Amino acid sequence: MVTGAPAETARTVVVTGAAAAIAWSVATGAGLAGPVMAAISATFSVQLSVHASVKEGVQRLVATLIGVVVALVMWKTAGVRTWSIAAIVVASLVLGRLLRLGDGVIMMPATSLGVLVIGSTITDVVVLERMAATAVGVVVGASLSPFAGGLSPLERAQRRLVVLSSALADLLTQLGEGTRRPYTAEEAGQWLSTARNLDYGVEEAAKAVKDLSGRPRWPSRTPASAIRPMRSSLRDLWHSVDHVNSIARSLFDAVNDPNSHQVPAQIGPVLTAAADAFAVHTAVLADGDPAHLTDALEALREARVETVRALRAHDAGTWLVAGSILTDVRRITETLNRQGPAMAIGAWDISRVPAVSEIVPAKKALPGSGRRHNVRRLKL
Repeated sequence: MVTGAPAETARTVVVTGAAAAIAWSVATGAGLAGPVMAAISATFSVQLSVHASVKEGVQRLVATLIGVVVALVMWKTAGVRTWSIAAIVVASLVLGRLLRLGDGVIMMPATSLGVLVIGSTITDVVVLERMAATAVGVVVGASLSPFAGGLSPLERAQRRLVVLSSALADLLTQLGEGTRRPYTAEEAGQWLSTARNLDYGVEEAAKAVKDLSGRPRWPSRTPASAIRPMRSSLRDLWHSVDHVNSIARSLFDAVNDPNSHQVPAQIGPVLTAAADAFAVHTAVLADGDPAHLTDALEALREARVETVRALRAHDAGTWLVAGSILTDVRRITETLNRQGPAMAIGAWDISRVPAVSEIVPAKKALPGSGRRHNVRRLKL
């Protein structure tokens, strides 16, 4: 699985703990009711960027407010009964989904039930102080978020893309070496599993690039000219992961289907050439020379032509298996070279500043408001 660096994870854990402690101390020092709300909101608000932190924090703040309102209405109209408890949870979850609060939806029933614990002692002042405590947590979490990642949004997006490209190169190297000899069904299964896990890397890279693209709504020194290459590289890798998944599936089917022809050994060199191209692509993403990628792609084209020539004497069944893989290799070449009509489909437009609908969830619920982003879902 493609994941972030362990040091980044450890740093996030430490910063999150510090944020919870600071938020608790601030809320307690200010004499606010429910300082635990400050600690909870700070814990959930710490993200790898201020933009993501504020988004998460606002969602929690809205969820807390609605949770308190739902609990008060139910408590004053029906009291605490078995059915009213169920009604509070159902109403909170439904409202949270309608407002598209994301992970913040779970805060609504939790807050509502927490209000019932206070019972008759709850007052308007207590409600306001709980909201203030939640806001304190949001502010603390957003303030400490820059220390959680240790990288700028641009550097984080670049790292995610480099890690994903490197993972593609490593997997294709294994496929190139494995197909030069008779490989086993167990090996093919491992390759296919690794290929499918690359989708998690796509998700992480997409999240980092999306966060980078969201920064124009806040003061930022990241120009659009720096964002466009990140988006283009993400699109390239997104398509490439699909093609590598297809190759791994072809290799898996060839060894597990008794009616299928075996993959010819001549496929090995072209897959190795594809691995070399992704290795160069990784270096280019890390501020390498783009001219080297052109040379690597030319070598990949030549390797594909040589493979086609070497397979001329084989029967139709072998051609059927090899042809599927060679088609994916051709599409990988077009993708990395950013050629072909398919590359224009699903391209992102960052010419305008993103709308505020992503930060204020209620606006998303209004018909026709906001923009829909093309977000990849995990393949299960």
